[in-house]
Amino acid sequence: MNNNLPWDIIIAKFEGISLSEEEQSQLQNWLAADNKNKLLFDELKTLWDSIQAKSANYNPDVDYYWKKFQAYIHKDTIQKEPIKVKKIVPRLHFGKKLNRIAAAISLLLIVSGIGYYFFSSNKSLNRETIVQTYSTITGKSKFILPDGSEVWLNSHSKLEYKNLHADMREVELKGEAFFKVQHDERPFIVKTSDIAVKVHGTQFNVSAYHTDEKSVVSLYEGSVSMHVLGDDSSNCYLKPGEEGFLDKKDKTIRVEKGDVEFAKMWTNEKVKLENKNLHEVCKYLSKWYNVNIIIDPALPDDQSYTFTLHDQSLEDIIRIMSNISSINYYFTEDNTLMITL
Repeated sequence: MNNNLPWDIIIAKFEGISLSEEEQSQLQNWLAADNKNKLLFDELKTLWDSIQAKSANYNPDVDYYWKKFQAYIHKDTIQKEPIKVKKIVPRLHFGKKLNRIAAAISLLLIVSGIGYYFFSSNKSLNRETIVQTYSTITGKSKFILPDGSEVWLNSHSKLEYKNLHADMREVELKGEAFFKVQHDERPFIVKTSDIAVKVHGTQFNVSAYHTDEKSVVSLYEGSVSMHVLGDDSSNCYLKPGEEGFLDKKDKTIRVEKGDVEFAKMWTNEKVKLENKNLHEVCKYLSKWYNVNIIIDPALPDDQSYTFTLHDQSLEDIIRIMSNISSINYYFTEDNTLMITL
């Protein structure tokens, strides 16, 4: 990789600022010098677009997040001496411009209304591939992959990929994600610890938490196939509205009609529940908050609830329910919600 990185020109390019002929030439020469330069440029553009989309109406600590971003863009530069942080060229109009840039950057580094979104790049100049990792600690996050595919990542989940510009696009998932895959003649493959899902252009949900007894693929649109890793003979095809269930113990897959709207419900901005009984409500709460809920069998199911799930905490919701119904609740050490008489 060419380590003479023209960061001031790259940032200006991302901002839509007109470049001089000399700057255009310098950028094109850098991109053409090494295929890894083009890959890095695409990854940074994806990061830039994501943080710009999250930057509205936020007042950041400008100096702090500017230094964070400077540290990020210098990660690939080999330095024997400490890096001297320098401001980008004056044409970026520091002040409002820098404030907006820092605001966008900060939103990838702090806890926001939809949860904590963590983006990390594990790059090595001694390897042919660049590993990118998206992780969520709490909440859920949406991002755009370099090939244009959209991904919602649920809480306590991780998505990794090495090279989406290769002949075959492949990502590895731990946890749950909803994919809206950009149509491309190259196949797109999602691998978990147990299954592989192959698509070309479609929308589907994959739930593959290691603590669950089953991995579930829910097809919303298009077509996909899934098979047990290491066993191509187990390949099964899904149609829209169907779900594929992998039993992790006996490594078998069954396909049946499913509630795919419910499977992707957690990606919505809000969900309105109308006249739902306790068991129905808890089904939605469990999916929305990604938590296991156990209801005492002795509890009656004659109470109905109507409310909207948005950005409230689970404890806020269950506290309100307990105030209007004869129920008690508590959380166990493994974050299971117990609802009792």
